[in-house]
Amino acid sequence: ARTLAHAKSILLLDDPFSSLDKITEEKIFNNLKQTYNDKIILLISHRLYQFPQMDHILFMHDHTATYASHNQLMQENQSYRNLFLGGETHA
Repeated sequence: ARTLAHAKSILLLDDPFSSLDKITEEKIFNNLKQTYNDKIILLISHRLYQFPQMDHILFMHDHTATYASHNQLMQENQSYRNLFLGGETHA
């Protein structure tokens, strides 16, 4: 909450939804996107089902980093695709 009260041009949110249910999480996520659409929001999350909604994803794996959309990563990055499809059932 303190971060949002004094929002700068870049917001860094480290797993802010970890203790929320999916409905509340979705409401807050949509509100963030709408209210702070002129900001850069760096969202660190392990909740893979959110990834398709992101503009871009920084996927780090095996000493490399790839920056792309979810669709691009699904098409071009086997490791990301395996993680997303394998983790999708656990989300």
